[in-house]
Parts: sequence; C-alpha cells; structure tokens
Amino acid sequence: MNIKYLLIVCFFLFCTQVNAQLFKAGFVAGVSLMQIEGDEMYGFDKIGFSGGVMVDTYIKDNMSVSMEILFSQRGSKSGVAERNIGRDLEIAWNYIEIPVLFNYKDEKGKGTIGGGLSLGRLVSATYYKADIEDPDFYTGDNTPKEWDVSLAVNLGYNIKPFWQAGLRWTYSLTPVLTGLTTDLEERGQYNNVVTLRTIFLFNALGKRKL
Repeated sequence: MNIKYLLIVCFFLFCTQVNAQLFKAGFVAGVSLMQIEGDEMYGFDKIGFSGGVMVDTYIKDNMSVSMEILFSQRGSKSGVAERNIGRDLEIAWNYIEIPVLFNYKDEKGKGTIGGGLSLGRLVSATYYKADIEDPDFYTGDNTPKEWDVSLAVNLGYNIKPFWQAGLRWTYSLTPVLTGLTTDLEERGQYNNVVTLRTIFLFNALGKRKL
C-alpha cells in the first residue's frame, strides 16, 4: 500500500471520529526510549521523538476508542560499555504510526488504561558507524520490512481538563528484520519502545470534566 493512500484512509477515519457525538481531539508529543530486540545492542540507549494528532471517541461513560496519526522514531544505539570496546553503532528507523486503542477510565475520570494495536509504515532506515552514515548497509535482504504491527499499552493521567500525561509501551508482534548474530545465527529483530507522552486537548478547554 502506498503511503499516500494510507494517509488518505487515516484522514477519512479521523474525520469520521471527529463527527461522532462524544469525542476529544488534540495534539500528542513525546520522548521515546527505544531498542531493537535481537540486534545485539542491549539497553534503551537511543532517544527519539513521537508526535502527531489524536481523537478519542466515547462508546460508554468510562470507555472510549482512540486513534492517532504519529511520526515516530525507532531504533537502537550502542551503550557506554559497547562503545568502549569499539562498537559504536546506531540504527535510526522512522515511521508513520497509526495506533488504535480501547481505553478504560476510572470513576473519577483521572486515570486511564488502554490497549490495542499500532500499524507502522517505515519511511526511512539509516545505519551509522561511529556517527558516520553507512548508505550501503540496508540493501537486498538486509532491509527492514515496510510494515510493522505492534502491541500498544497505554497509561494516562488527566492533569487538567485540557492536558494529559501518559506512558506508552509498544512492541512488534512479528520481526521487522531478520539479521545474523555474532555466532552467525539468524535472529528476528523487534521494535521495543517506551514513550513518555503529553497530550493537549484543544476541544476540552474550559470544561471541568472530560
């Protein structure tokens, strides 16, 4: 599927939800700690950005369905110990991401827990050695898959009626790349991302309760 058609579909879904009777809409921004499981670089040493727009449609008083359209950075990076032995590497994968989550809100309307799936479309993949890009690394079979379907789990808290903070964890359900280990064994690689997020709800300004 071409990415422009994906964005058209997402825009249609976004507009459909906006026309729903009970909804919230806003902007999302977050800082991500990430790694790629299976790439032999351990630890959440790479920091990235995630941001975009969201809508949240109520299906019951304390339950809703949310959808987002995000630009998300993913990848991994060598830690201090690995760099000390000359393994200074970095993987940078950029995605257009569409998470759809079912959310449950507590009786006071402050806390939220949610879960669902996130569809990611790879838009760029870059590999660095000692901060120098290797343009020939991702070629042939050694290329990440265009699509990534991830499990998404969300915790949120309403600081103000128009301002939320939250924590999201996403993990690929299937390998995005199969690579060789130092023992020359094939191993699947999975995106593993934890994001600290803030959401500004522009349609909730002036309201006491969401």
